[in-house]
Amino acid sequence: MPDKVNLIEGMRPVTHDHLREARVIANQVTLSQLTSMVKNNSAADISDLLKRESTSYPDLVGSLATSFASGSNDTTINSDPLPSVATGLLDLPVEVSAITVIQSLSPSILTLVNADQGYEGDQEYLSTDMAVILNQIIRGGEILFQLHNAFVISIGHGHVVKIATSLDPNHIENTQYLTTHIPELPIPRCLGALRSGQWTYSFMSQALGVTLESVWPELSTAQKISVQEQLGNHLQLLRSQPHLKSESEVYLGSFVSGVCKDSRRMQRVSSKPVRTEADFNDFLFYAPRKTVTPWVERIRSVMRDDHRIVMTHGDLHPRNIMVILETAKSSTSEEKTTQTRESVVRVSSILDWETAGWYPEYWEFIKAMNTIGARGPLSDWSDFLPTKAIGCFPVEYSLDHLLDQWLG
Repeated sequence: MPDKVNLIEGMRPVTHDHLREARVIANQVTLSQLTSMVKNNSAADISDLLKRESTSYPDLVGSLATSFASGSNDTTINSDPLPSVATGLLDLPVEVSAITVIQSLSPSILTLVNADQGYEGDQEYLSTDMAVILNQIIRGGEILFQLHNAFVISIGHGHVVKIATSLDPNHIENTQYLTTHIPELPIPRCLGALRSGQWTYSFMSQALGVTLESVWPELSTAQKISVQEQLGNHLQLLRSQPHLKSESEVYLGSFVSGVCKDSRRMQRVSSKPVRTEADFNDFLFYAPRKTVTPWVERIRSVMRDDHRIVMTHGDLHPRNIMVILETAKSSTSEEKTTQTRESVVRVSSILDWETAGWYPEYWEFIKAMNTIGARGPLSDWSDFLPTKAIGCFPVEYSLDHLLDQWLG
């Protein structure tokens, strides 16, 4: 009988066997990410990935071990390694009414599961046969990205599925909204979504290329300026859209739900509608467990409440930008330089719209600045922000930095 490691109320004990199998999966996930990054760019700087793994790896192992102990994934604990990272942990249940359809599956996903004929798109639940086929597809997929309890898996034919225990529904709603109102914006298309217990399965079109984060340190100044200009064009397109609500219905927050968010060390969500920038400032300074000192009151008093309210991504980080490196043609051998200088960098997609919505015009700038440290391979990201489109707001950034210090 294995030694007991941990006991959670109402749950079987987490044993050494559970931990062993959790590490098997976590190791395969980590290796898959490293392999994918290096395969796309043998000179990729993996320091940021390793830094993230130093905190996310223990969390993933603990979560998997707890999941095994709960028996929720019906995975048998034994001495043999799991044949696939996706086996067991990410399987859909096959019982009728166990999988809720929260967004109808697109024809392309239905084709993958051989259900394009005779399927009613407004069905509430997924059939057993479709669940079985989806499990086979997911098990055979390649894990492109993993962080904590979120996985992005390639399932072939230009499709991916994002599987997570805390997938924000605004991700699906915002993506659909943008696809409808700004179809030329390069973002993944939502192709359907399912929910089973704590897990959400969001199917999307696969963004081509590699993350900007993985190649940024190797890019030349000219290439980085090219990325800056392309992002500027895309974000200018985003910010030029008028608010579709009437003036009396204007709100700050997610495009569809109107939920207002502030993501820092942890995400904060407004408990009530935010109608004006003054309301938004009050929300930013709402911290029931913090003492509002005279200094904090002074910071709040000088914050403007007359910025334009514009469409905003809210997490403009190189990991959320996909690029394709295309080798430029040279007319003579003398004109050839290194591969990096020959490559034309094309922005192919902008990912992760969970925190997007209608926000003050300075919000994009400070959130893009806050996501990058002063040191490391991305330290010059702030030098190439598309400020012609999103503006430059040093005063607002400084005030937000003081706010961030107070929030802790």
